[in-house]
Amino acid sequence: MTWSDRLRFPLVLVAVLVLEQTLAPAMAIGGAVPDFLLLVVVATGTLGQPRLAAIVGFVTGLATDLVVTTPFGLSVVADVLVGTAVAAAFAAPEERGRAWVPILGAIGSAAGVLLYAVLGGLFGQDQMLSVSLVRIVLLVGVVNGFLCLPARAALRWALLPGELARATTPVRRR
Repeated sequence: MTWSDRLRFPLVLVAVLVLEQTLAPAMAIGGAVPDFLLLVVVATGTLGQPRLAAIVGFVTGLATDLVVTTPFGLSVVADVLVGTAVAAAFAAPEERGRAWVPILGAIGSAAGVLLYAVLGGLFGQDQMLSVSLVRIVLLVGVVNGFLCLPARAALRWALLPGELARATTPVRRR
């Protein structure tokens, strides 16, 4: 793995953080804002590698916890669990077509928002369990479902450069 390969994921993560802080608030509907960092976790999970999804969930959870006012570590726990669950559900990507990626992206994102809210409620953040939670779950699920395929392609490029090269190299037949 070269240095340029090692810099791919940090580059993607910084770009998503910038989008999360600038574009996401402009896309708010009824107070609900898309969660692009959760999209990174879920899209990584659709690559079908639970360990990789857990690592990405940990990193993105830390990044989220740096910019929110909820208890530190709450995003880490939720993101690791969601990433691992989506990866386990998508463990055999050869058997599932591309049509499953947006579906799992939407379901995984909705589950991630619910898990985050429930964990927040358990840690004394009662405002997270409000009526607007339904709106947030729907918005994040729909937006992340639509964006999951391009996000998966970007994360495959960032996290699995060798596999991507092998997947695009034609096989010679004798």
